[in-house]
Amino acid sequence: MSKYYFKYDDIGFYPAAGSREHCSSALNCETVIKSILGENGEFSKKIPEFKVRAGQLTMATRWYQNLIDGRSFICEAGTGTGKTFAYLIPALLSGQKIVIATGTKALQDQLMQKDLPAVFNLLNMQPSYMALKGFSNYLCRSRFKDAKNRYDNSLLKEFDKSEDNSVLADEEESPYLDAGIIKKLDALISKSLLEINTGSLTPSFAEVSSVLPYSLLNAVTCSSEWCNRKNCEYASVCFPYLARVNALSVQVLVVNHSLFFADMVIEDRFDEDSAPILFPKYQAVVFDEAHELSKYGREHFSDSIGSYDLKVLKEDLKYYKKNVQQMPLKPFEEWYKTLKELFLQLDFFIRGHLPEGMSKVNLLYFKYFDYDKDNTDPFCEYKKERLDFIEKMRSLYVRLGEYLRFLKTNKIFDEMFIQKRIDYVESRCLLIKRLMLIDNKDPKVNPFYGRYVATVGITSRSFAITLTPLDISDVFGEYLKKCEIYKVGVLMTSATLSVNHQFKKFIEDIGADEHTETLEVESSFAYERQACRFLSRDFPSKDDGDRILKIITMLDPLIDKVQGGIFFLTTSMDALSKARICLLNRYSSRRKILCQGMAQSNAELIKSFRADGNAILIGTSSFWEGVDVKGQALSLVIIDKLPFQNFSDPIFQARCQYYDVKKGKKASFHGISLPEAVIELRQGVGRLIRHENDRGGLIICDPRLLTVGYGKTFLNSLPKMQTLDSLDKMLDFINFSPENNAIS
Repeated sequence: MSKYYFKYDDIGFYPAAGSREHCSSALNCETVIKSILGENGEFSKKIPEFKVRAGQLTMATRWYQNLIDGRSFICEAGTGTGKTFAYLIPALLSGQKIVIATGTKALQDQLMQKDLPAVFNLLNMQPSYMALKGFSNYLCRSRFKDAKNRYDNSLLKEFDKSEDNSVLADEEESPYLDAGIIKKLDALISKSLLEINTGSLTPSFAEVSSVLPYSLLNAVTCSSEWCNRKNCEYASVCFPYLARVNALSVQVLVVNHSLFFADMVIEDRFDEDSAPILFPKYQAVVFDEAHELSKYGREHFSDSIGSYDLKVLKEDLKYYKKNVQQMPLKPFEEWYKTLKELFLQLDFFIRGHLPEGMSKVNLLYFKYFDYDKDNTDPFCEYKKERLDFIEKMRSLYVRLGEYLRFLKTNKIFDEMFIQKRIDYVESRCLLIKRLMLIDNKDPKVNPFYGRYVATVGITSRSFAITLTPLDISDVFGEYLKKCEIYKVGVLMTSATLSVNHQFKKFIEDIGADEHTETLEVESSFAYERQACRFLSRDFPSKDDGDRILKIITMLDPLIDKVQGGIFFLTTSMDALSKARICLLNRYSSRRKILCQGMAQSNAELIKSFRADGNAILIGTSSFWEGVDVKGQALSLVIIDKLPFQNFSDPIFQARCQYYDVKKGKKASFHGISLPEAVIELRQGVGRLIRHENDRGGLIICDPRLLTVGYGKTFLNSLPKMQTLDSLDKMLDFINFSPENNAIS
């Protein structure tokens, strides 16, 4: 319970935070929040450069009241609102256990390293928070020991895979760790153990996903599926389990959206008699970056069969080999080889029959010769079955069923682990059945008809056949209803939730009650003073094959002379590639040209971009949001065209088609395509102004903003910045020096 008390001459003392009486009315909530974030409030006394923000006060007050009352609240908080403090302060003052779910690792890191320590300190509260990640993000001491042994043996030249005559002899995936990595991880273990033994308030539990490159993680981490904790020498100091135990006791738990959805599936937060598994029995939850909730929900509730299952089967075999000594290994090896061959045959078949230039298609393309991707009727019945594909899926299904029976007869060797493998193989059989019956209309055979889409996709090294829900409104809506019943306060917030200042699309996507309280808080930045934009009917059309070259040629006078860095954001990898070539040819002698997908990681690109201060960064998708560059290092944002989702994507296509069936012909354009493009554009535009002293320009190179009716929906949804009618005026605006003139 907090030791923080408030006293007011006209009200008296409030009870300490943590009781319902602490804030029993809207007036009390407003008074408490003003005492902290308002004029002459606690933070203004403690933070030298603190500025009162009306939007922050309003958001914090409204969230505080909804949190205490146990209601859901949707709040769009424009850039610069200070939304993180606005939701953290009420959360901490309430004394309730809070889960904060975010969309990006960057925001998680910001919360853990900056915001949470600051707010706990400013409120004179003892820190009680942690970030919880998936099991395989933490170092497994047993696997690390094995990896060190491989390193030691390799130095002594005693390690020879050829001596191992098992089926895994030529397939060891775990890379060797070098001496530097081993030393680094040894130090991390010592540090984590010291934190745990000395009662540190924020131990790291040897979290390695942010320490090691992805390629090395498999060598030193372990999924809960293959954790042999009952026989592990490190069972009492198992970092991922200790992290989960610690998570149950903190007041504020920070997770990502995916882990939150995982918790929704494996435990019932509303059953008071059930013991918590991942999360504590929280009284409130904050979804930050909530505009991505439906996307992460669809991803989480998807299920795939493909190359990943080979890795699962391989890990099973490694477990048997290491931990079940009395079990005859040969039959398991034979089953692995049999199933591996079936998966590889399926992979080869898919790659040989995918349409040229495509990496993902609707499963019906493989199931039927007469499938028509341009048919807008999602309930069309196709007749000409592709028996070669169906036979391969049937063979896999039959063999998995036989393997399942084999596992059941050998359960005695390790009952707990093999039961998990039985459950897993049963889930694979059920998934194949659901995939192959995806278009069966009989509710007794396929109760999910019309609610899922099945796709087949490949990457350079893998394939997956995936079942994806078309929306999550039913399951998430049911969760929100239970939150209302059990008085669990829910805040869903982001800088981009509304379309044309309406929350209808977001409310529909998450299945919230249409009467859920909403609030739109405008950005605290003075966009009309700090930013300008240039639009033109003369930009090339979206279908012009030379549009990137024409855009750069048209904008050359500005790109050449603008002072500061430039973001060139594209809507496709093809456009990114063309932009890279054009910009390198024209400006590489005068500006550093950085491009996504080259040698540097995204984080390294941003670091280089900030450090240079005058570079051009070309990026797509991941650079449209979550990227923060302040000052003159980013003076101009160029967006190649409106970010409508490509209709060739089979999941997006299916979502639109089923929406049209429910709402009417072509309803999906205004119900899905347009609003999602608006949100995406708002995210891209949001990269420009990140601080009250920033100054910059925006160019959206799409004539549709001015030539078609829906262009107004985009423009009305964007910040109100100055619209200039020439590049010369834009150059003058961006290069304007406040040192010489007062900004007007």
